[in-house]
Order: sequence, then structure tokens, then C-alpha cells
Amino acid sequence: MDILLVDYKNTRPRRHLWSLLGFFLWFLMQISPSTIAMAQCMKDTNFSQIDQYFDSYGKHTSSNFDSAYHYLNLAEVALQNCDSLFIRVRSEKCFLIFRHKKIALLKQVLEENDNIIKEKGDAYWDQYYRPAAVNVGQYWGNYYYNIGDFNKCVEANQSFINSLEKYAKEEKTIRDTLLLAKFYRAIGNSYYKKGAYTNAKFYFDKAFGLSYAIKDSRPRQARIAFTMKLIGSVLRSQGDQKNAEKYLKQSLELHKKEYAQRTRNIYRDRLITSYYELAFLYKESKDYDKALALLEETIGLHEEGNDVIFADTYRHLGELHTLRKEYAQAEKYYQRALEITIQNYGQKNIRVAELNRLLGELFHQKKDYIKALDHFQKGKIAIQIQNTNIEQSTDISSTFAPKEWMSILSSQAETLLQAALSPTPNIKEIKHSRGVAKKALEALEFNRSRIASAEDKILFTENSYNIFNVLIAASSKLADITKQERFKKEAFFYSERSKASTLTENLLESKTKTTILDDNKEAIRQLTFLQEEQRRKYESEPDKLSRAAIKQLEEYVSIQSRLDSLINLNTEPPTVLNHGTINKNWASLLQKDETILHYFVGKEVLYIKVIHQKGEDWIEVPYENKLSEDIVFFRKSLTAYHLSLEQSESFYKKQNEEYTQVAHRLYKLLLEPVVKYSSKKYLIVPDGVLAYIPFETLLTAKPNSPDDFRTFPFAIKKWTFRYGYSLSGLELMSQQRTKISKALIFAPSFESVDGAELGALNFNQGEAEKTAALTNGTLYQSSEANKNSFIKNASEASILHIATHALTDERVPSNSFIAFGKDEDERLYLPEINAMDVAADLVVLSACGTGLGRLFKGEGLMSLSTGFARSGTKSLVSSLWSVNDGATAQIMEAFYEELSNDVAKNEALHQAKINYLNTANTYRSHPFFWSPLILNGNPETLLMPQRNLSYLGWIGLALLLILGFLFYRKKNLG
Repeated sequence: MDILLVDYKNTRPRRHLWSLLGFFLWFLMQISPSTIAMAQCMKDTNFSQIDQYFDSYGKHTSSNFDSAYHYLNLAEVALQNCDSLFIRVRSEKCFLIFRHKKIALLKQVLEENDNIIKEKGDAYWDQYYRPAAVNVGQYWGNYYYNIGDFNKCVEANQSFINSLEKYAKEEKTIRDTLLLAKFYRAIGNSYYKKGAYTNAKFYFDKAFGLSYAIKDSRPRQARIAFTMKLIGSVLRSQGDQKNAEKYLKQSLELHKKEYAQRTRNIYRDRLITSYYELAFLYKESKDYDKALALLEETIGLHEEGNDVIFADTYRHLGELHTLRKEYAQAEKYYQRALEITIQNYGQKNIRVAELNRLLGELFHQKKDYIKALDHFQKGKIAIQIQNTNIEQSTDISSTFAPKEWMSILSSQAETLLQAALSPTPNIKEIKHSRGVAKKALEALEFNRSRIASAEDKILFTENSYNIFNVLIAASSKLADITKQERFKKEAFFYSERSKASTLTENLLESKTKTTILDDNKEAIRQLTFLQEEQRRKYESEPDKLSRAAIKQLEEYVSIQSRLDSLINLNTEPPTVLNHGTINKNWASLLQKDETILHYFVGKEVLYIKVIHQKGEDWIEVPYENKLSEDIVFFRKSLTAYHLSLEQSESFYKKQNEEYTQVAHRLYKLLLEPVVKYSSKKYLIVPDGVLAYIPFETLLTAKPNSPDDFRTFPFAIKKWTFRYGYSLSGLELMSQQRTKISKALIFAPSFESVDGAELGALNFNQGEAEKTAALTNGTLYQSSEANKNSFIKNASEASILHIATHALTDERVPSNSFIAFGKDEDERLYLPEINAMDVAADLVVLSACGTGLGRLFKGEGLMSLSTGFARSGTKSLVSSLWSVNDGATAQIMEAFYEELSNDVAKNEALHQAKINYLNTANTYRSHPFFWSPLILNGNPETLLMPQRNLSYLGWIGLALLLILGFLFYRKKNLG
């Protein structure tokens, strides 16, 4: 939370302050009759005595709370008939209480303040809105932030902003603007704590713009440094480590300079938190030594005693030592942090809950489950609204901090499960852990439903993904022990719910049209394009934030605030993760002779749900914790030689030998357990790292001839494959509305320039021309294939083919783009694709890595492909690595030829690959060339545009024949 503007450490009230204020009020009296009462107050009040009270208060502000509070009470009594000064004393009282973290007392004083303001009425509020709203009302936000009720914190701060906008109708003063920036930071902090990082960054950006624009005598550099730290924190949480480090390092240096000039507590605290944020960054990148060194630097900045900032340092040190498995030292730090926190904040607040959860997780790692569970219970009590039976109370309605509540329930459920399985399984305790995990899942859905940004929902689910691990492991273990089918169905139900939740939500809302965001969709779409354009300029030159950019941010914040209000008012239970039921029949998604293979990668077990026309099964395949390593090894062996500058024969052979080993090993894990279910086609729903591999390239046996890939026993030679992000998503994608039959083909041209990021494409023009001929499509080439023409026309296509460059940023998905030219303005970024409406039957992304992206647990790969799926596309062909444009052009031509013969999309792509494999030379038959292109989504045949008239002609001819026959028959009968 933003630190207050006043800091009395090392300062004393000026003795002439009251005299100046008296003169000012006298002057106001001459021009405003409403100030007569204040003038009378000035006349009747002994300000010499009050000045002594404030002088004593100033001496004790930092060192002795009780004495400082005593002198403020004396001043308050003396000024109780002087409205404007009385409210200022009340604001000082709030400041003092907040400074010493007497949170329970702060609530009491704030309630008294509200009653006083309410008694005075609107006229008083009009006259004294700044002291009333700023110096008193702001502390409600501080109170809610510190106990962890972030929704109410946003409301409290927004209430001030509304009041300021209402009463400062003319141009705002510098102080008004600074206060607006302060409250934007406060709102941003609340969103950050809720996990709504996109909203947080918008508010921080706006605060930064306001702070930067004001050149006043106040410490402008400190405000900028503080806001840069906040923006860096958001970028770190979003996974943008590179930009986060840039912001956080710059913020740290600015704070060091500021503290050297002004050694007051406010600047000290901001400097310490800058160290914290940079340490978090290094902790997340597993550079624990660097993180520890930064935290240790902060110790020299601390004062003696029980300052709450010291508790934060202890907590962060505890987290680092836990990661280093130095449990004794970690426990010591956590316990000390807990003591200081309780002393400053009391027992009922989110900090106490978080520290108890961390202690519980520490004892879980030590396998001391009794102590772990004890701390989880204490954590729940700390954020419980009322002291009811904590054993029975696991509902989200019983807490004021729903995000932390969910985290505690998740950790508690995992500990209960481990305790239930050791030393022998205990059915009752397994069911108990499952019940707690279900409550944690309800809390997850509740929290997600209160976040507007799809990207933030994805991050939130990933950070809570352990809930699904516990639910699936518990249900599967119960199925194994009891032999009851219902537990297998339940395990699969949670496995399906763990996949592509945000994509499913977007598609479900699009289908039902019941989303509360519908009325604002067009505004959001337009702002997305504006914001995406400005974001890139801002990140490249943050010191040149233009007035136009600030105006755009203001507009976006306004709409975002309105949407958040709608979301918070929505009390209906979230529906997206409830799509489907435990007994839902998913076999309707299957083609003839097709089987669904639905995977979930557990901690030590691979779970496979098998669904075919005649039945279903649930399979558990134990594996060593090397699956992720095998997937990385597999992809490297497939692509390293062809994407490397090293083209030696020895390197080529080494990569091929490694590929044959790992490809067969993965086949035995992923496909061999299911081959007993005779099938010709597979619908693969991957999980986690499995989304990185094309199953077609797995080897059913060791090859006899390691040098000729044409003879390899590839899985593609036995089965046809297609893929789905989830079964719910696949079902909803199939139900998307279809456009009239119209094909659009885009093929930009790129010059061959040394050092260019996007080099020349030699085959994309020919590929596009052949595709246009086969589909009777409209062809956009060279300069006509630009970003604007794509955005303008893409929504009208049933077939959309894009043969161009694409770049995927696996760290920051929003930086991924499709290029419609060499200039940066011709790049269509992922957030822009998400905001489009592309309800095509088929989108083909004939470019590099369009199916790749950052892997999020609970969502899968966040790729350009999933962007089009979210925008309404039925099926997509995308690539899993940088493709060879010559091989891709050849496969695409064969693909469309098959489609024109009424072949289903998955079978058409399968046959195109087989044709390529059968005709390629030994080198080009390597799976690098033909396997990266995969089909996601609906497989049904396409109504090709070139056949529209012939179909209508045949229909017309049939009608004429029927009419002729009826006429002939009627004539003969007559």
C-alpha cells in the first residue's frame, strides 16, 4: 500500500502554522459567509496550548505511540468545536495509528470519523471535502489492504476518486493530481494482490503518467521510482523477467539516491521493498545466492525493535531458506516474522494467515503433517470473518481474503492426502482430503470469476493448479481401493476441468451470449488495439509517455472499472468450469474408428482417460520424474541440427540416434498402454509438456535402418492424429457459427536483408497462389497482404490461410505476433488476435511456431493458435517449431487437394504428410520437415468455396426434376 504523504520522524510542527492558517481563514471569511463559524472557532480557541500539544506529539510520533496518542487526544478535545481543524486532528490520529500498525484501533477511529462526517451532512462535506476525504477517508483503504480485504480496498479508494472528480469540477490542483496518482497506485496494489495483474498495471501506468507529468517541488523522482517498482513487480508476476529486471534495477538505484538525500522512514521503507522485489525476481529464476545477498543488504537499513518491515525481511529469508531445504533456519525466520506481525497487526489479518501457511508448507516438506495441519488451521482462523467452527467452515463466504483462503485449503488438502496415504491408505482420510480440495476448487472458481482479464485468469489458475493434482490423485486412489467406477469418472471430470479453462470460458460466453461483458465488447476490442500499440512504445521509451497515451489509459481504466463493478456485483455461481458433468458422454465428439486419449500428468503417475465408441477406461501409468526432461530431449533431437549453424555429419548422426531412443521410450509411455483398444485414429488431449510434441513422430519400434527415415516405424504410419485443447473446448469450437463459404489467403513478401529479423520467404507466394486456386479464394499478396486488410476482412472468411512469418515469445505470450510486413506496425500481436472475431471453419497458420507459446498449467500453451481459437475459429492448423517453407508449401498443396475431395480435415493433413514422406528424399524425410504441422479442433469436411455454385446447381436441377416428375404424373393421372 502506498505510504502516507506525511512523515513526522525527524520533523516538528511549525509554530507559526496555526497563525498562518488563522489569517487564511480570516481572508476566506471576508468573501464567504459560510466561514463565520470557523472564524468564531479561531477566536475562542487557545492555539498556544494546542501548539504545545502538537509539539509534544511531534516528539513522540515515531518513538512512543501511547504518548503521541495522548497529546493528540488533548488537541482533539480542545478543537472539537472547530470543524476544519478538528477533522485534521482526526486525520493525524489515523496517521499515527497506521504508522504504528494498530489495525484494530484504526477501524474504531475510522468508524467514529464516518459518524462525525455523516452528522455534519452534505454542506460540511462540500466545504471540507479535501480534509475529510483525503486525510480521513483514505485510511479505510489502508485498513482493508492490511487485513487483506482487497475488494473493499478498491471500493474505498475508488470512492475517494469519485469524490474528488465530483468536487474538483474545474482543473485539478497539483495536490489533487498527486493524490489521484497515489490512489491509482493503491487500487493497482489491490488488484495485484488479487492476481488481476493486467488491471494492476493499467492503474500503475496511469499513476506513472500523472507523477511524471507534474514538475513540482515535491520529490518527483521518488514517486517515479516507487511507481516503476510497482510496474516491475507486475511484469515479474506476469513472467516478463527481462523487462521486470530493467524496471526493478532502475527503481532500486533511484531509491538509493533518494534515501541518501532524505533519510526518513518513508524513503527507507521504499528502498527496502525495492530490494525485496529484485530478490523475488532472482528467487523465481532460482538464483538463490543473489536473492539472499540482496535481502541481507536490507538488514543494515532496519531500525532496532519490532518494525513490521523487519517481519517482511524475516519472511522472505524464510522462503529462500525453505527453497534451499534449510528448514531449521527457515522455521526460525518464519516464527520471528510471525511474532512481529501479531504484535503489530493482531491475530486477524492476512499476514498472519500467510505466515501460518508458509510454516504449514515447511512442515509438510519435512513430513511433519500434524504440525503442518495445525498451522493451516491457524491460518484459516486469521482470515475468518467470525469465529465459527473452523473444522466445518471451509466455505468461501466465511473469509474476507478469498485468495489466501483458497491457498490454505489447497495446501491443507495436499497434506491431508499425504498423511492419509502414509504408511497405509486410509479411505476416510482420503475422502477428507478430497472434500477440502473440492472446497479449494470452489474458491478457485470464485476468485477467477472476479478477474476480468483472461491472461490474469490463466496465471491465477496456474498458481492454484495443485488443487487438481490432489483431486485427481485422491479420486484415482479411491477408485483403486474401492473398485467403484464413480471415482474413476470423478478423476476424469477433474482432469477435464483442469484444461484450457479460459479458452472454454471464452467459447461458452460467446455461445450463450450471457456474459455481463457483452455490452462493452466493441469498446474493449478497440481499446485492445490502442493499448497494444501504446504498450510497445511505452516499454521502449517509458520516459516519453505522451499526453495521448495518458488519455488512452484514462479511457481504458474507466471501462475497466465499470467492468470490474459488474463482475463484483455478479453473485451467480461461475458456470464455465461447470461445463459438462461427471456422467457426460463425450463419445459424440468422435469420428468413426476414432479413440480419445485424454492425458493428465501427475507428480509420479500419468493418467490416461480412454474413450471410444464402445466404452471408456481410466489408466494409470507410473513414470519416473524425467518426463519433462524427455520432452525437451525429444524436441531438441528433432530440431537442433536443422535450426543450428553446425551442420556436421557427426552432429546429424548424434541427433538422430538420440531421437530414435527417446521417440520409442515416449511411445511406450504414451501410446503402448492404449493400443489394445483397436483404433485407426486418435484424438489427443495433451496435458502440460505433452503439448510440445507431435505424437505422429513417436516410434512404435526401434528402426532397422537408422539412416533412412522413410523406413522408420512412425506412429503416423499406423494412426491418424488430431488434437484438442480440452474436450469442453473442442465441443464448443464445433458449435461456433459458420460464415458463408469464402476463402481468404494472405501472403506478405519480405526482402532478403542482412541482419533482418524477418528474412525472405521463397515459397510462401507460390503456396498462397496454389491455395487460392484450390479454394477459389481471394488472394492478398505483397503490400495488399497488410495488417489492416487482414483485420478488416478476416471475420468474413470460412477458410483463412496465412503464409508468412511468425515469432513466438515463450516468456511473454503477448509479445508473440504474426507479421504482415517487415515494419513493426505490420505485426498482429496475440492480444489483438484475442480481441478479434474470426468464426472461420478453418484457419491455417503456415508460419513458424504458431502452435508454440508459454506453457501454463491449467491452460496449456498460450500460442497464436489458441488466440484464434478464442476468437471463434472451429479448427486450426499450426506449427510446433520453425518450419521449412518449401516442405510446408508442398504439404499445404496436398492438404487442400484432399480437402477438395471431401476428405475430413484430420485425414487430409494425415494423407498430405504421408504423401510427402513417401516422395521425399532421405534427408527431407526427416520428421523435422513434415511433422510440426498439427490440426486442433473440429475435423469435419469443408464446403469448399469453388463448389458453391455447383452445389446450388445440383440442388436446383434436383428440384426441377422433382417438379417435372410431379407435373408429368399429375398430367397422366388427369
